[in-house]
Amino acid sequence: MPPIDAHRSYRALSLAIVVAWLGAGCGAKPPELAPPAVPVQVQALQPGTLEQSSEFIGALEAEQRVELKPEVAGRITQILVAPGDAVGPGQPIVLLRPDQAQAEVAGAQAGAEAARFGRDAAQAQVEAAAAAVAQAGSEAQLAQVEFNRTQQLVGSGALSRQDLDTARNRLDVAQATQQQAEESLRSAQSQLQQATASFDQAQAQVNVNQESLGFKQVSSPVGGLVGDLALRVGDFVDVGQTITTIIQNQELFLRIQVPTTRANQLRTGLPVELLNPDTGSPLATGSSAL
Repeated sequence: MPPIDAHRSYRALSLAIVVAWLGAGCGAKPPELAPPAVPVQVQALQPGTLEQSSEFIGALEAEQRVELKPEVAGRITQILVAPGDAVGPGQPIVLLRPDQAQAEVAGAQAGAEAARFGRDAAQAQVEAAAAAVAQAGSEAQLAQVEFNRTQQLVGSGALSRQDLDTARNRLDVAQATQQQAEESLRSAQSQLQQATASFDQAQAQVNVNQESLGFKQVSSPVGGLVGDLALRVGDFVDVGQTITTIIQNQELFLRIQVPTTRANQLRTGLPVELLNPDTGSPLATGSSAL
């Protein structure tokens, strides 16, 4: 085997590698073109405040309200307003039929009439007792005159001692009768005072019950808006039962239910904006109060 030239072998190997690389380079794809540039709008940044807000559903409530309650029990005969109506002070809201008050008036009137009869009877007794006192006084005075005359005649010997005793006995009886008549008069006067007081008390009760009849008209004590009316015509209401609420809407506050997960973000004085639920336009602004 002829000897191999090492220098020639190295050149042949290098040539093969170069040819192989060139061959591989001739088979590669050309590079892809980049997509065309898209025009964009440039906006200069300005410093400002970033507001974070949330929307919640709330309810407007009045800070001042008056509960309308009847002063007498009765059945509703007429409701003169509707929820949301504006009313003024003294305006009738509900009419009642106070059956119990009417019965109480009738009973009080019967009691007053009986007391009046008692007072009139006591007055008649006083008048009779006064007449008896006057009669007894006259008889006692006459007996005193008769006794004095008899005493003089006995002294002159014209009458006996027995006649004087008889005259004295008549005087004693007349004076005792006068004293008894005066005691009867004082007793009759005391009974008249009691009967008069009973009549006055009964008449006062009549006036009170008649005044209760005037409460059949339940009126608003203040001006404002009528709240809910849960009662209907024909319902029976007791004394102190709430019929409706009169809301004074000069100042309202918004009650908002906030989830507990947001509680740590709340604080007094946060700005609040009331939005129209239909249009989303602002209606009023305020601040939070916790």
